[in-house]
Formats: sequence, C-alpha cells, structure tokens
Amino acid sequence: MDYERNTVGDLESYLFDLFPREHCEPWDLCGLSVGDSRKTVTGVAIALDPYVATIEEAAAQGCNVLLTHHPVYIEPPLRFIDGGHGGTDAASRVIAALRNDVALIAMHTNLDRSTVGKEALLATLGLEYDGDLVSDPDGLPSFGCLGIPQDGAETTLGELAATCAESYGVAPRVWGSRTAPVRSVAIANGSSSSLLDDIVGSGADCVVTGELSFHRAGELAAAGVCIIELGHDVSEFPLLGCLKRAVEASDGFSDRVRMLGPDIYWWQPRMVNR
Repeated sequence: MDYERNTVGDLESYLFDLFPREHCEPWDLCGLSVGDSRKTVTGVAIALDPYVATIEEAAAQGCNVLLTHHPVYIEPPLRFIDGGHGGTDAASRVIAALRNDVALIAMHTNLDRSTVGKEALLATLGLEYDGDLVSDPDGLPSFGCLGIPQDGAETTLGELAATCAESYGVAPRVWGSRTAPVRSVAIANGSSSSLLDDIVGSGADCVVTGELSFHRAGELAAAGVCIIELGHDVSEFPLLGCLKRAVEASDGFSDRVRMLGPDIYWWQPRMVNR
C-alpha cells in the first residue's frame, strides 16, 4: 500500500479548509465518501457527477481521486450489488470506485454557499455581486446571490438570455417578454423551486437557474419575475472551475489535476420553420 504524505485525507482536509464542512446542509454527503484516506494522491480528476464511466475515465488518466460537485448518493443504498446499469445507480458507482481504486470526494452545498462559487456564477454572466439571495438565520453563508449588470447598465431579458446561451453553450428556456428590462438578477444554480419566496422577496427582475417546476415557474411569472432556465447540470459548470482552481492552488496536488467535464447531458434541437 502506498501510504505517504499528500494523501486523500490531506486533500479532503485542504478542501474543507476552503469550503467548510459546517456549511454543508445536514442532509448532504460532502467530503470523502468512498476510498482509503491514507492513500497517496496520484491525480485528481474533476467532474460534475461520479458516474461509472467518469470513475473509469479518472482511473484511465492515472487519477485515484474523483472530485465532484454532486455526491455519489444522498441516501445510501440498502444493498451494494453491481446492477450493471452503466452508472445509473449509486451501488454500481461505489463498486466501480472500489474496483478502480478511485476515492470519491464531493464538495456540494458547502461549495454552493461559498463566496468563490457565487463569484464564479456571476462572472460567467458578467454581473456584479449585489447581495445574497437567502438570509441564513444562523449567520452562515447563504444559497444564491443577486447580480447587477456592470456599471449599473440596464439590459433586457433577450440580451441576458443571449449572454447565457453564449457563456454556457446551450439554448436556455426563457419565460417572459424579450424586451423586459432587467436591472437585478437572482442566481440560483441547480434547483430553485424551494427558493420561490426568496426570489420574489429579493426584488429581482429575473432569475437564472438550473431547473424550476412548471407550476412554480408560473407563480414566479405571476409575481413579475422573468426566468432563464439553463438545466441543472449546465447551471453548475462554473463551480467545476472553482474546484479545479482550488486544487491547482494547493501545495501538494497542483500538478495532478485533470478536468473530465463538463459534459452537457441535455440538448435541444434547433427549431425549424415549417
């Protein structure tokens, strides 16, 4: 066994120094979930999700750590049986990680709450920070943030949607008038259905989010808030850059980083006039 310095446990501790464990939601599975914390890190692969194919790719690239945003599971499987589903179930992912000697580390809601995460999301759209979206009663960093166009300029929903399309490389779904003025933007990566009251209460003209249920979107629209929906995965791509830069800035792991994503899972066909 290769037990030296610069171990998997060292990497986990370093990441928790940047993105504290106490900032994770109680239900979340952050940090090391699969693997030997004493093993020396040979390489760190970074991706959004720890699918079987991603784990195997990490191993093929000489990485024995896969650092992701999403955990391998939230609720642990009752049985760890390889179902042969190519990575669609948590048990198969855990087995694949053990078989390939790849440790799984996730920085999830603690990264969502971080200042660097919010800055990355805002910078992707050329927006300036204008406060947090959610007020945490315990004084912890909150979810989501508010952004304004640089130099106080006003933009329109159509222009902001075009910026989203160019910056993220996808065709977003947009709800609202193309010419609607946008002075304040709520950023809510991932799913934002639970943040409806916070979005409306923030006074934002528009929310840029990953996913929102139809009925909740209708409630937002009725409250006068425009919506740009990127897709859950796409909305979190800037956070992968945060993880990459964090590892590159470390003393012991900076030369061992491989970015495996982001991969766009969903796509939309171009509409054809008939």
